Amino acid sequence: KTRQLDRDKRVVKKRLNLREQEIRTLTSSYQKESAKLLSKNKELTIALDSVRNKLHNVEQEQDEIDMIRKELHQAELARDELTRRFEVLQMDHDEMAKTQ
Repeated sequence: KTRQLDRDKRVVKKRLNLREQEIRTLTSSYQKESAKLLSKNKELTIALDSVRNKLHNVEQEQDEIDMIRKELHQAELARDELTRRFEVLQMDHDEMAKTQ
């Protein structure tokens, strides 16, 4: 009976050792995969920051374009007003020239 218990004990120990080795292997594998994922996450974070910066720059450029368009529109309105005033003055001048 003692021999059987010793054999059973060795079998259980062997199984435990194998199981421990499997666990170590899996743990190592998971650690490597985790390191890869962390590295990829850092790369993606850097890429995302770059995209955000570019988007911010595009938004600033769009704001500048909008401001320039607004200024251009105001300049066109001022030109139209001056053109209208010139035409009125031209007509007044023509009328005065006819009466003299």
